[in-house]
Amino acid sequence: MTAVNGLKPWTEIPGPPKIPFLGNFLFVRAPGVESRPWNTHLIFSYLGDKYRDMCRVEIPLRPPFVMIFTPELCEKLYRSIGSRPVRPGFLALDHIRKRDPVFDNAKGLLTTQGEEWYQFRRQVQKPMLNPKSVLPYTKHLENISDEFIETMIAEKLDDKREVSAEFLNDLYKWACESVCLIALNTRMGCLEKNLSPDSEQLKIINGVSTILKTTASLDNGIHVWKYFPTATLREFENAARIFKETCFKHIHVALETIKAQPEDPSAEKTLLEQFHAKGCDEATTVVMALDMIFGGIDTTSHTVAFALYNLAINPEVQEKTFQEIKTALPNVDSSLPDSLDKLPYLKCVIKETLRVNPAAIANARTLTEPLELNGYLLEPNTNVVPFHYYMMNSERFVKDAKQFKPERWLKDHSFYQKINPFMALPFGHGVRMCIGKRFAEREVEIMLMKLLRKYRVEWHYGPMEVRIHTLAFPHTPLNFRFIPR
Repeated sequence: MTAVNGLKPWTEIPGPPKIPFLGNFLFVRAPGVESRPWNTHLIFSYLGDKYRDMCRVEIPLRPPFVMIFTPELCEKLYRSIGSRPVRPGFLALDHIRKRDPVFDNAKGLLTTQGEEWYQFRRQVQKPMLNPKSVLPYTKHLENISDEFIETMIAEKLDDKREVSAEFLNDLYKWACESVCLIALNTRMGCLEKNLSPDSEQLKIINGVSTILKTTASLDNGIHVWKYFPTATLREFENAARIFKETCFKHIHVALETIKAQPEDPSAEKTLLEQFHAKGCDEATTVVMALDMIFGGIDTTSHTVAFALYNLAINPEVQEKTFQEIKTALPNVDSSLPDSLDKLPYLKCVIKETLRVNPAAIANARTLTEPLELNGYLLEPNTNVVPFHYYMMNSERFVKDAKQFKPERWLKDHSFYQKINPFMALPFGHGVRMCIGKRFAEREVEIMLMKLLRKYRVEWHYGPMEVRIHTLAFPHTPLNFRFIPR
């Protein structure tokens, strides 16, 4: 390839050494880091330090793949994208949904692109993004958090007042119960004691975990599974089938309940009721509910886990958060106020958690038109990946990046930093940002308020290891110590 209009071709973008026909992705190494898929965040951060602005990654039988490491390049990329951005990913999920007649009329937001994606999003975005849509769920989410704190913490503490290594699984149960309440207006019973391994609740939770784990293997690297079924693809397909069938059963029951009940114009409508009232077709409503459940378990539970860890190892931040929470919850058993808007420090704690430990470590866009970036001409069909995890944790862009400092988000504080908005994007950007953002934030806020009001959280086990299986997750057992207030 040769230069065009003074721009260098993408093949001249710096990158790790490559081997003909095999590219360089399989041979990327970072000093002191085991070369495993779950260390993606560490390996790609090394590439950010080495190549500074951008680097080229080549994968056999895959389109060009360019990583960018500065907020300025991120801004140029995002501003160049039109109203129908193409976001690569969930290729295996797309593979099976295209072959499943159930999804013929609606494939969801995760796997669709272009006009098909736009028409689906247009039907569901108003209820999902309306701040008032969260309000009917607040009291119910509070009840779920209270029940979790009682059954999954208070009743399970050992002699050291610590929870067991199963605490992350318990957080999955809380998140599943919460998101099913939002998606279905139904209590699923995920917090019941001694759930059977083949219970529907655990089928949903384990299904999501398996889908995310296998997606990491299937989407990355060489797509052998497209040509013949691998063991990983079969594991993925089985988990996706069980998850879909279990969720569909409850989604259809919820829809029939809505159809059977008389409409009350004065009552606050749940999401399903809003979809139904606005004329969403049933296929769209069903798949939207399915994808809400899929996207709302591991993300929120991991965020709560990371927040608790960061608060536990920064006791002065935890104390400041507690003092603010006390203004809204004067007593341990106080109920939530009508508004949660007067908790600026708690909101900054969550923002800082998402900076240090974002569930999604990167975004991606597939170019539909040529794009100039940093003096290089990127061709259509190039996958461009802004690596936000690196930027948010790099001293190049964030002062004292290794410190957990919620104050950096408070405009009236001396430590306030004007962080480039195109760098910190834990929920994505633009029209393809996470459509469930408001609900996820509310779930996390309520859980942290109720838990921190009742307990001081401690951590006595050294640095937490974080791994990646599509999403970032805490690999270290979560043996938090909970001290009553």
